[in-house]
Amino acid sequence: AELALETPVEFMLSGAEATFDGDGTEVYNNGGLRIVSKTVQEDPSEYSSNLYVLLLAENNSGRTLAIDDAYDSLSVNDFMTDYSFSGQELAHGESAALVIQLWESSLEENEIVSASEVKEIEMGFEIKEGYTTIDEPTVTIAFE
Repeated sequence: AELALETPVEFMLSGAEATFDGDGTEVYNNGGLRIVSKTVQEDPSEYSSNLYVLLLAENNSGRTLAIDDAYDSLSVNDFMTDYSFSGQELAHGESAALVIQLWESSLEENEIVSASEVKEIEMGFEIKEGYTTIDEPTVTIAFE
């Protein structure tokens, strides 16, 4: 069975330098690990109403750190909400996006249908060096 025909894809790249943007609202800063809140955005697809919370993590701790969520710990506007989160492991000097996907079905139950209706998110994180948990902060992220 033929799976798919080969299709060429073209990318247009501008000559502009990509710059690192560490701006945002700092929601965590401890032991050289900093987490900054960037925005909440809607799914670009017309088929999904999931929302995405975008955070930036910067590791200047001198160690390799793993950032995970504390299981089932997220609330939006004080309502527990279903979500997906993929943890990140950052070596010293590295930065990465942290993306929290808020599930459409759970948001609808709480009558949240757009990014502008997300006023506050609270979420527990687990920060580890190897197998050792070094911090378990609960982070509150407020949006205008």
